[in-house]
Amino acid sequence: MRNIKQLFNSPINVPGVSIPSTFRVVKKNEQLIEAVRPDGLHVFFDRKRDDLSQFLNYVRVHGTTDDVVMAVGMVRGFQISLNYAERYSPETIKLIEEHIKITLGFKKQPILL
Repeated sequence: MRNIKQLFNSPINVPGVSIPSTFRVVKKNEQLIEAVRPDGLHVFFDRKRDDLSQFLNYVRVHGTTDDVVMAVGMVRGFQISLNYAERYSPETIKLIEEHIKITLGFKKQPILL
């Protein structure tokens, strides 16, 4: 049986990555886990299993502060544009989804000649 100290120092698994024991968990609920990285940056891990959430969780653990800020900003911007397209321009949804896949490296960009 593991002792209490080992239990609290164990990594926590979220979709896409394990949160290292060097991160201090501040808050947990059904949707997210708030933690403080060793460099002091507060990050919010998603519990969703979609590609974007897993991508962001990975960046939150392994990226620099700049990487985290840029990645979260880009993904949230894409999510806002998708919501806008769903409401006002459904024909644009496929284009936005393609841009997300290419920008985040989920799909190679076609070579235009």
